[in-house]
Amino acid sequence: AGMMYYTWTYQNPCANGDSFKHDFYLAAGNYNFTVLGYNSTNRGKIDWYIDDVLKVSGQDWYGGGVMNIMMTSALTVDASGLHTLKGVVNGKNAASSSYYIVWTKAWFTKT
Repeated sequence: AGMMYYTWTYQNPCANGDSFKHDFYLAAGNYNFTVLGYNSTNRGKIDWYIDDVLKVSGQDWYGGGVMNIMMTSALTVDASGLHTLKGVVNGKNAASSSYYIVWTKAWFTKT
């Protein structure tokens, strides 16, 4: 009940190398890419790709169990049209006990 939108998504069971894809439309340009999630002591790191090009590397979700964390990264979208966002679990913080990625929403804001 403490998470915005009252929901989150995660992989179960989780493993290093887990991945997912989501298609979206976006105009070419510079953006802030923001992910709303839930950090904890069993979280992994995630790499974000657009059209199979690495855009954000090693976004670390390890933390003290805080809901509604927003992580923002600047990136460039090279062409307008249909794109594929891919997330790939790529390792974990040395203190983390697992590879979970728990998130609710991701969005782009034009800069």
